[in-house]
Parts: sequence; structure tokens; C-alpha cells
Amino acid sequence: MTSAFAKYGLTACLFSIATALPGRAGDDDQKMLEQMMKQWEKDIRTGLEKNAILKALMAKYPLVVLHSRQFYTQGDYKRSTYSFIYETADETKHGNDVQIQFHNGGRPNTFQFNMLVGQQNLVVDLGKTDFEKNPDPAKIDIDHPGVVSGQALAVEGHVYLERIRDDRGNSFYVLFQIVAVDKDSRYMGFIWRKLPGGAVNKQKTGKKVG
Repeated sequence: MTSAFAKYGLTACLFSIATALPGRAGDDDQKMLEQMMKQWEKDIRTGLEKNAILKALMAKYPLVVLHSRQFYTQGDYKRSTYSFIYETADETKHGNDVQIQFHNGGRPNTFQFNMLVGQQNLVVDLGKTDFEKNPDPAKIDIDHPGVVSGQALAVEGHVYLERIRDDRGNSFYVLFQIVAVDKDSRYMGFIWRKLPGGAVNKQKTGKKVG
């Protein structure tokens, strides 16, 4: 049987053990997770530097790294989610108003995009296509084989179109490309950009939505 240490790595297992210990300081847990996130981002950036096209894209668009919600949280989000509205993975800034979440359990290497009441988000897996070319959402049929509504498989190199719509007045599209996915679902990395047009309605900073 494959050990947990072999499967998920020493730091991931130490994190799991630490959070299970009674009386363990939350600050220590957070520092351990932050160290892992910094290392993963460094590894991703180092890998992208070897690809001229991805290196150029990374210089133009923000790189987002999300960790698994299942492995590294206890009911909260930490940095397993991202808000395209507030353009951050910081819980204190997005108030849980997030539109993508990595690995909430179940099938490995998947991401979710409807986490809140009132969200009507949709994702289309466009496959390996030009990230800098704007797709026309009006020309994507509802029966397109890449359309998903629950959770999507994170495939390295694939470009995804997400329709963001909710009952708080947000209605716009974003395009993101997965540039790294950990084989053990510990993290994924993507670059993204907002398509022209649409409406972004930010709530009061720090105000949590449910």
C-alpha cells in the first residue's frame, strides 16, 4: 500500500498531522501552508520559464496558485478559491465571493465554480487553444461537449471560458488557462483575463456572502 507520505509529500502530511493535534496554534498551521504555497508557485514559475510561449503569457497575465480545499482546510477556504470579481484569493478581501475552487474532495484534480447561493456560473473547456484569442460566447452551443455545470477536470494546457453570473448583479466572462496541476491534487496554477464588457458589482470589502 502506498503511504500517505509517498503519495502527498512530507510537507502535506506534516500539515495534516499538525492540524489534527489538539491545541496546535493556528498561526503555525498557516505558516506551514504559506511555505508550501510559496514553494509550489516557485516550482510553477521555474517550469514556465522553460516554455517561451508560457513565459511570455506569464509576463502579461496574473498567475494564480490554489491549493486543495480538501487537504488543507477545516471548513474554511484559505487559498483554495479565487474571486474574479475582487481579483484575489485572500479571504479577507473577497469575503467568500469566489468563482473557482480547487479540489473539494471526490474526483482528483477537479475544480468547482458554483459555491454560493445565487450563483449561475458555467464553464466551457475549450481544450488547447489560443489563450489570447477572444472566444465568442454567443457562438458556443449549450450542447458543446466542453460545457460543464457542476465540476470540471483541471487539464494542464487547456483553456476554459467561465460565465460569471449571480443575483448580486455580476455578469461577465473570464478566460483562464491551466498551466500546472499537481498529480496528487495538492495544487493547481492558472493564468487568467477578463473578456471585454459585462458588469462587475463589488460588495463592501470584507463583507461575507453566503
